Amino acid sequence: MSGPAVSSLTVDLLVVAIAGSVLIAVEAKRLGMRFAWLYILGSALTAFAVTFPLFLALRERRLAALRTAVAADGASGG
Repeated sequence: MSGPAVSSLTVDLLVVAIAGSVLIAVEAKRLGMRFAWLYILGSALTAFAVTFPLFLALRERRLAALRTAVAADGASGG
């Protein structure tokens, strides 16, 4: 049996998952990350609390790689 508190929590978690999925799609496209749909699908199969931090970690890795590429390009005079 579910009460109003459970229904409210479910709606809150659903809203967070939708907003996070939009963020994943937008950021992955902006940074050129492939297979963003796997994170969204993974959140439905496992838990959003697993896939969202995983995406954020890989996003930071991608940002570091882009910074390194920009620095190397600047150092070579390109």
